[in-house]
Order: sequence, then C-alpha cells, then structure tokens
Amino acid sequence: MEKYCNFMRLPAALRVALASTLVLLCFNVLWALRQSSWGIDQGLATLIGAIVGLSVVAWQTQRGFKNLVGAQEAQAELDRLAREHAFTLQMKADTDKAERERRALLTAFWAEIIAVRSAVTEQVQATRIWGFMIKSCMEAGRPAARWNVFKQVGFEAPIYQANAAKIGIVDPSLGADIVRVLSKANSSAIETKFEEGIDYGTVFTLYQAREQYLVEWISELNLVANRISAANNGHQDPGTLESTFLVRKANFKFVLSGDDGKS
Repeated sequence: MEKYCNFMRLPAALRVALASTLVLLCFNVLWALRQSSWGIDQGLATLIGAIVGLSVVAWQTQRGFKNLVGAQEAQAELDRLAREHAFTLQMKADTDKAERERRALLTAFWAEIIAVRSAVTEQVQATRIWGFMIKSCMEAGRPAARWNVFKQVGFEAPIYQANAAKIGIVDPSLGADIVRVLSKANSSAIETKFEEGIDYGTVFTLYQAREQYLVEWISELNLVANRISAANNGHQDPGTLESTFLVRKANFKFVLSGDDGKS
C-alpha cells in the first residue's frame, strides 16, 4: 500500500511512462521467449516477464519517488529561505518606516520649539520694558496707581498639541523634555485679577517673576532644541533638563532684578 501511495504521488506523465514501459517489457519478453528454441512453458515465461517487469517498475518507481522527495525537500528549503528573506525585508521596512516617522516628528518639534523660543524672547523684551516703566514711575515718585489685572501673554504649540500622542516613538528621556518645554505653551492668555488692586511695587515684583520664568524657559527650549538636533544627526546628547540645570542656571540673566542667576 505504501509503495502504491508513493507511485500515485509521482507526476501523471511519469506514471504513464512507467506503466507503458512495463507493458512493452512484458510483450518483449514473451515475444523473445516464443521466438527462442528454449522449451519454456508459457506460464513460466509469463511469470518471468512479470517478475522482470515489476522489478523494473519498482526500481523506476523508487528512483522517481526519491527524486520527488528530493525535489520537495529542495522546494521546502527554498520556501523557508524565501520566508526568512521576506521577514527580514519586512522587519527592515518597518524599522526604516519607524525611523522616518521618528525623525519627521522630531524635526517638527524642533521647528516648533524654535518658533516658541522666538515668541518667548520677544515677550521677555516686552516684560522688561514694562518693568522698567513701572520702576521709573516708582523712582519718580508718581502717585501710586492701583492695578486690578495682571495679564500674561499666551503661547501656541499646535504641532505638539496635534502629535502629543505620538511622543512614545521618541526616546523616553528626550520625549519627557519635549513634553516639559512645549506643554508650557498655552494659547490662552492668563489674567490675574485683584479685587482691591495692587500698587507699583507689587506689579514690578510680578514683572520680575515673569521675566525669570521666561528666561528659564528659553534656556530649556535651547537645550531641548540642541538635544533634538543631536538625536537626528547622530551627535552627542548634551544632557537632560535635570542634569544640566545647575550649568544653565549659571547663565541666567534677570535684568529686572539685577540677578545673573549664579546666587
């Protein structure tokens, strides 16, 4: 039964050829025996022809089956190699795609950080101008005015707001710093109201605090922009916001309070 199954697994053309060979061989053997002078019984001649024919068929069948098995094994190996190659190509394609998305996202964040830094720098100048005006009024001895509202200009970061959910594809350390500096950008202006009003001195103190906040923010924006550039260009990471705070603090310049940040 097993040999029959093996025979049936052969290609149709090979099965037909083997059967034809067997039939022709039987006829040839019988014809040769009849033409010879041997006194071989017809039944014996038929038996001999059948044995020889079956032997040839068995040999050809075995050989064909071995070739078929070898071909199947070779095809299986080729299929395995093809799958491995396809998997490798897919992995590389996925990695390249993820890298392109990461670089594109970082580039967009970098551009937004530069834009926000420019807006914050302008606001620092405006804050200092208002602070000096208030200080001049105080020094000139002008009548004290009562301020009921202290306004703080807001900043916009639409790219960050639209892509905050994708921050996970960025290095965790860099992603945390990006969130820290851009989450401060709020499109809404902030108004602090004082029911009884505040005098010049209190207003000047608020402007001093506002200047310090913005100057420190600019320092953070500069560092994160440099970190993004380093990540995209393969340069050395300048460090996180936390690890570089003391170094950056030494370069803070608070004009309204006359403090250079070193204290």
